[in-house]
Amino acid sequence: MFHARPGYILLGVVGLSALTGYLDYVLLPTLAIFIGLTIYAIQQKRQADTCCIKSVSHDQILAAIAARDTSVAD
Repeated sequence: MFHARPGYILLGVVGLSALTGYLDYVLLPTLAIFIGLTIYAIQQKRQADTCCIKSVSHDQILAAIAARDTSVAD
């Protein structure tokens, strides 16, 4: 059975902490990419919503409600 000695754990922690200085080079560009992707998705959603909106009058809505209500009354 393997028994971890405190010295080995300490060396592992120190070794991995030496790499944390390089995380900025990876995480900041990744953050920028995902922020850009989010902005792009929001713009695409807004564009899709505005192009497909149908113009429905108030009278058409009331007529549809009235047609639906008459079938329930029978």
